[in-house]
Amino acid sequence: MYAQTSRRPVLYQDFIKYASARQRYWARNFVGWPRFSSIQPNATHRILVDWERRQKLSHLVTQNVDELHRKAGSLHCIELHGSTHRVVCLSCGDVKPRSELQPRFIEANPDWHVETLQDQLAPDGDVLLPDDLVHNFQVRSYITALNQLTCSLLLEKYCHYFIFCRSRYVGSSERCSS
Repeated sequence: MYAQTSRRPVLYQDFIKYASARQRYWARNFVGWPRFSSIQPNATHRILVDWERRQKLSHLVTQNVDELHRKAGSLHCIELHGSTHRVVCLSCGDVKPRSELQPRFIEANPDWHVETLQDQLAPDGDVLLPDDLVHNFQVRSYITALNQLTCSLLLEKYCHYFIFCRSRYVGSSERCSS
């Protein structure tokens, strides 16, 4: 996918190390979130839920990060790569719904009109944005307001990276405590 496009994922190491990488990630995620989060389960998702209810399926393992199986009603879904519908603070470990961030982003970036920027939405909710636009995106102001904690908050999508540790992967700087 990446060989034929200018889209490049934000790498975990870069996300942790560079404020500009976090700014790029959250600006693109902010624009794509309204459409990405509104996508609803299809017939296949509902069939799998029916199988689960009739005990023809005990657990479902998915690589998707869109949470559509859970939206459809699946109770025993293992999200192998996590979910973009949750964010985790890499400083304190607090997990919040991603939906709580959007109003904070809107407040911090009142001149951004996401509906005019969504024409290049990728399947993962990412949107390709020009660098000059990304540089104007305000990230820090919403982070402090989200948790009102004294830790230095570093929010990322609750998607899995390196080492499997029970219900989630942990990054190279984290240790598995469970």
